Amino acid sequence: MKKILMLAMVLGLLVSNICYAQSAKDGVRALQRLQARVEAGISLKDYTPALGDTLFEVKLFLNSPEAKTKPELATSLNKAMEFYMAVRDIWNYKVRNTGRHGPPQRMIISEKMGTIKIAEDLFKVCPRLKNEIHKMPTHGYDWEGDGSGLMIEPTMKILWEEAGKELEKAITLLSNG
Repeated sequence: MKKILMLAMVLGLLVSNICYAQSAKDGVRALQRLQARVEAGISLKDYTPALGDTLFEVKLFLNSPEAKTKPELATSLNKAMEFYMAVRDIWNYKVRNTGRHGPPQRMIISEKMGTIKIAEDLFKVCPRLKNEIHKMPTHGYDWEGDGSGLMIEPTMKILWEEAGKELEKAITLLSNG
């Protein structure tokens, strides 16, 4: 009886370790699927549910014991998700602020326009945007003379590029892991 109990415990541990190892692979695979959909072209209507499915898989890994043993991989997957979530926020900003003159082309970084918080959050997620802000073409947009702003489409592209870099890093970490 003791042997059977011991065997059951060992098998239980092995199965749980396999499940956790699978969660890391599933998280990376979910990010790869999302990245492929982005590269192929995706609408906001399809992006939001795809992002939710990806977030579910990534969180399974991030909340697993394996994530604690692979902190670099966990950090990389978390960063990639932050980039994808930031794109969702920008896309939603664009949709919410579309008026009779069409969608906004950029987010002015000003107190008046209420976009300071958006910009600060984006700079935390992607410091590269601080360097890119002055390189982005303004196409004549300088609402209220507020100066610099982030062009929406190029900002989304940069965030997706950064997510792709984190995904590649995660793939390398997983295969070396």
